Amino acid sequence: MKTKDGLCTLLIIFLVFQMYTLKGQPSSDSANFISRALNDVTFSGQWFLGYQHLENPTGSANAFTLKRGYITFKKSINPNISVRFTQDITLDKEGSDAGNIEMRLKYCYLKLSPPGMDIFKHSYVELGLVHRPWIDFEQDINRYRVQGKMFLERNRLINSADFGITYVSLLGGMIGKNYREKVNEDFPGKYGSIVLGIYNGSGYHDIEENKNKTFEGRLSIRPLPSSFPGLQLSYNFAYGKGNIPENPDFFLNHAFISYQSPYAVLTGQYYSSKGNAAGTYIDKDYTALRSDGYSFFVELKDPKSEIAIFGRYDNFTYDGFTTTRNHSIIGGLSYSFAGMNKIVLDIDYAKTPSGIYRVYETAIEIKF
Repeated sequence: MKTKDGLCTLLIIFLVFQMYTLKGQPSSDSANFISRALNDVTFSGQWFLGYQHLENPTGSANAFTLKRGYITFKKSINPNISVRFTQDITLDKEGSDAGNIEMRLKYCYLKLSPPGMDIFKHSYVELGLVHRPWIDFEQDINRYRVQGKMFLERNRLINSADFGITYVSLLGGMIGKNYREKVNEDFPGKYGSIVLGIYNGSGYHDIEENKNKTFEGRLSIRPLPSSFPGLQLSYNFAYGKGNIPENPDFFLNHAFISYQSPYAVLTGQYYSSKGNAAGTYIDKDYTALRSDGYSFFVELKDPKSEIAIFGRYDNFTYDGFTTTRNHSIIGGLSYSFAGMNKIVLDIDYAKTPSGIYRVYETAIEIKF
């Protein structure tokens, strides 16, 4: 288990909390330093557990597995300053440590929330190991990360977190309370939201291999906040270099439309890219190669029974040494219980140039 770095970071954060909360306190109170240091710290977790039967061109397999796990600590230092620390727990599938449970940092940042004005009233900045603009937003609409990665991340275009700085702002204040309570409370801008950031580009699980930084952003517009609040039009971009010493180009343009209601979630997206964030979409001369694709997602829900059906179709084309086209169909049934917890039965079918891959799965998402 790779816990050294995570435990060291946790210790540093703990000591910062201790110094802050114990500053100016008499030495006679030192026996209570743990309770003071952890005062107002919130703790939460999210686990993706599953049983999978896999079929591929070389054979089949089945296993119980830990798909993902997150442990998060948050603390507000004052009304405008807070910190977050999130451990990412997963099963190592590569190298000599394959089969071990691996722990690494997903988020570790300082959040500054200065008083906003007018249209940018609700805004904040993250500094450190932070959210990148896109994946977090899509996962707040398509809530089936327990099944698998979102479209762009699945096809290795971008990552969800990185070292850098992120600016987030809602547009026009908050959407109505009824929508926030019954549909979605995330990024609840009346007219949408905007996110901009500069990052190493390597993602949270790789080291920086060059001297370049990646500039990314997202703009989401809610055109009819009063009559059609669930409709959003989004544009996402990335501009930088792939994360290898040869610095291949990386340009991404991505359009997304979404609709949310208590009974249905619908999304459609299209992207076009030259290269990718990891710097792996290249030719033998390290020239970035083009890819594009589109994806559709639908979820139909019964709020009374907490049962939903969902489906997704992905089409990915990569102009490598030979043109690669991947088609994926994902579908399933879910049952939600005790808030955001859910049980999912799903099938993931992928047709690629190397053959057909199928995953039959029973998964459970636990949030606390």
